[in-house]
Amino acid sequence: MAKYFTEEDILNATTYMPIGLKAKTAKAIAVSSIAVVNVNMDITSDSGEKSQRPLPPRYTEDVMTKMAWQLRMLLCYYLKQDLGTEDMTAELYDEWGKVAVFNQLDRLKQSKSQDVRNRVYDILDDYRELCKMISTEIAMELTVRNDPFNRIAVWLMEQIPPELIGRLKDGLVSARDELSSYREKRKKEGLE
Repeated sequence: MAKYFTEEDILNATTYMPIGLKAKTAKAIAVSSIAVVNVNMDITSDSGEKSQRPLPPRYTEDVMTKMAWQLRMLLCYYLKQDLGTEDMTAELYDEWGKVAVFNQLDRLKQSKSQDVRNRVYDILDDYRELCKMISTEIAMELTVRNDPFNRIAVWLMEQIPPELIGRLKDGLVSARDELSSYREKRKKEGLE
């Protein structure tokens, strides 16, 4: 399935992805390029028994998935290769890796045809822009997902039974109402 690209392939290639499509593509690839890392906390009970308690997961970049998606975008969108609906498996990635797609494009920068040279530069420039957007989206997604406060909130929500949350909410509403009444009373007495 992997192939060597010709000048004709470059002349038929897409040189620009519209910014809106780039943004949507980058977001979708970023979300699929996040891996879950399960985290456990070692606990020793009063009796000395050791166990592990799961903590909210941490998230990390799945580099292999990101690279596979990026190569797929270069091949399918820009170079118009039909890979079907199959996933970019490690085997398929390696098959294309053996034909050195990027080196082929670099060599085509030396073409005698000015149009081919320009199109190769345009393809690679736009592709690099897409890759930067993907990396930025991944960084933003990881920042949000790994935020310590969010992780603590998730962990607490998992630990507290729903009926207790309801009672806590009712208690907070009651405390708010009492505080409002107290402030009104102090205002009427001229103390505030």
